[in-house]
Amino acid sequence: DLPRIFESAAEQRALRRLAPHLVRPLPFLVPCSGFGLRSRRALDLAAAVYELLAWRRNAGVVPEAKLPPHRLVSAGWRVLLLEAGPSDDHLFVRMPATFVRVIGTERSWIYESQEQPAANHRRMHVPQGRTLGGGSSINAMVYIRGQAEDYDAWAAAGCNGWAWNDVLPWFRLAEGNQRLSGDLHGTEGPLKVSDTRFRHPLSLAFVKAAQECGLDYNHDFNGARQQGVGFYQTTTHEGERASTAATYLAAVKGRPNLKVATGATVHRVVIEGGRAVGVVWRDAAGLHEARATREVVL
Repeated sequence: DLPRIFESAAEQRALRRLAPHLVRPLPFLVPCSGFGLRSRRALDLAAAVYELLAWRRNAGVVPEAKLPPHRLVSAGWRVLLLEAGPSDDHLFVRMPATFVRVIGTERSWIYESQEQPAANHRRMHVPQGRTLGGGSSINAMVYIRGQAEDYDAWAAAGCNGWAWNDVLPWFRLAEGNQRLSGDLHGTEGPLKVSDTRFRHPLSLAFVKAAQECGLDYNHDFNGARQQGVGFYQTTTHEGERASTAATYLAAVKGRPNLKVATGATVHRVVIEGGRAVGVVWRDAAGLHEARATREVVL
């Protein structure tokens, strides 16, 4: 089934390159927030030949490169997606400017750090998504990939495969940029990236003033350099938030082999013989247990 799942020559090459990752015993438990883009893509490739039971998105960055179920569903695998919070079907989720109205509601987990000595001993608030789309449904939607030098430094420190040239192809594969293209940007990916439609007069004045102070104008903070002043692109599409629920998940919504359960809090992973074989979760009707014939992903 691989040609049916991975149609492009680039994906076939990527699969061959990642073959060493696919021959190790599976399944494994994957905390999505602990993996970077290349690791998630490797897991996407690996999971395509296995069946996924539970998949929960809880990272807001990169979002857009989380382990998506759409390939698995399209390939015919049965997928059960469990989300502790409610659906993302709310005006304040879809409307980019109203994300602050979502944070603190039932659609968010409000985490808090310990006291930070470098911040006058204040505690930092770290809200995370508790709805379909996870953090990508409540974040500020700024599309920023980071400095190439950071990735290269990680690779030099021993994180093989994390150099900028290693991760850039996956960024491009995920990206569907409205304005930018070329060696650093993708245009056909499910992650929608666009320019903000409205720019406040004070924002325009700020950017102009910064240029008058000697800072260079930068039209692309995900380009060759990040230095300068300008306007960020955002993960929005046609004036609405382009979360993973609105892009990846929406692409397979309604398929008979996909079941999405909201209000489903996972209590534990069922382990037998050192292997994850299912999950137990609770909803309004009580406790439930489901067994995975292939894979459990957290």
